[in-house]
Amino acid sequence: TYKKNEMYNEQLIILDLWLKIEPENKKAISEKKIAYNKLGKDENDVNRERWNSDKSNLQYGLDYAEGLIEKDENDLAIDVCNELLVYDPNNIRLLKVIADAYINAYQDGKALQYLEKLGNIDKDNVNTLLDISEVCMNIEEFKKGYNWVNKAISKNKSLGKCYFQRAELLVVLVESNIENEINFCDRLVYDLAWEDYNSSYDNGNLKAKIYRDQLDDFITSKGDWF
Repeated sequence: TYKKNEMYNEQLIILDLWLKIEPENKKAISEKKIAYNKLGKDENDVNRERWNSDKSNLQYGLDYAEGLIEKDENDLAIDVCNELLVYDPNNIRLLKVIADAYINAYQDGKALQYLEKLGNIDKDNVNTLLDISEVCMNIEEFKKGYNWVNKAISKNKSLGKCYFQRAELLVVLVESNIENEINFCDRLVYDLAWEDYNSSYDNGNLKAKIYRDQLDDFITSKGDWF
């Protein structure tokens, strides 16, 4: 009734009473966020209040941290996650959230330690393995990134994405080490990347063909081998 009459402050009083009885009630939580929005307040304050009421509750804390990431408040999200790690250092969702916060804060090196831990726990998640490889590529940990993407390929799932990721890593590897002109060894790495782009295309990743064709001037020719 309060909601229908746009009496949102009064509605919040009732919702708080409701949430004392049923803290996990999704409808009450949703209604409270709507009321906050109508009053011009930050909806994530609802998540903050829930977490402050029980800081050992992982779900409350993670809802709050994810809301902070959406607002680009990554440093605060990291602080929240570090508090939560005390209660469950191996929680898959928590490790992913803190890694995302570090990546958004341009601290890929710190993100990697949580992603690698996540990769060792969630071994069959190809997307996690590819995320690790991509972060390794960003910080020029190419050998480590190559090993992780190979693990992803070995799962025999999403091969279009996996081969594409390995090709990208190889291209960045050679371009970060290239000197004044391309030498034979550089071309050999481009050969490997070309083959991976081609495998990616063969496994349904249509955009890989464009990237493969762009390497035609960089791969080896008969003259190079001669």
